[in-house]
Amino acid sequence: HTKKVDKEVYGPGLYFYGLAYSSIIFPSVPVYLDIGAKDGEGTEGTDIIVRTLDGMNVIVNLLVQIQLKKEDIYDLYVSTPHKKDKILWKIRMSVLAKDAIRETISHFEVNQIYYNLTMVKNALEVSVTEEIGHNLATVKGFQFNYMKCPETYEQAIQAKIIRTQEVLAQTHTIQMAKNEKESELRLDMLTTENTEIDLQLDQMSADLNISKIEIQIQKN
Repeated sequence: HTKKVDKEVYGPGLYFYGLAYSSIIFPSVPVYLDIGAKDGEGTEGTDIIVRTLDGMNVIVNLLVQIQLKKEDIYDLYVSTPHKKDKILWKIRMSVLAKDAIRETISHFEVNQIYYNLTMVKNALEVSVTEEIGHNLATVKGFQFNYMKCPETYEQAIQAKIIRTQEVLAQTHTIQMAKNEKESELRLDMLTTENTEIDLQLDQMSADLNISKIEIQIQKN
């Protein structure tokens, strides 16, 4: 006796197939796919380790919500591995999504990921959506949980940030001191200029007094 699978796909509802028939059930509503999990099951997200363009490992954790295409259910059935009576379609979808993630991350250096995480996240969403969309399902939701760079790299970045802040603080202090010194020099210059003006005024006053005395003498 060999099993034969009918290509016709039935939507949700109650059906009577007869005693010699049984049904293979696929979800008709969107379901979560935990890409990192071995069986694709889960709603929390499982870490995936992938390699960057510069050869460093990063951790990616995300979930997608997918809906199987009714018109492609039969093709999904015949092209997906079976384990006893269980159709391992989630495993297949997970493998496809992992391949898309690895391919995407391989084009970025860890430095780009750290400083442009939004750009990387968007690239992941596009690649995973396209890969699954080409293989009998539609992505209904994309949940990016986090991405972690190597701990040593993050420590180095934090040390660099702290050092940069220290240098900026030192530069600010030096600039303040420089500005204060320049202000003192300007004040000294103004004081010197004022002194010279006072001397000029005193000289002019003295010359004026001498002229007055000469005029007085001439009158006498």
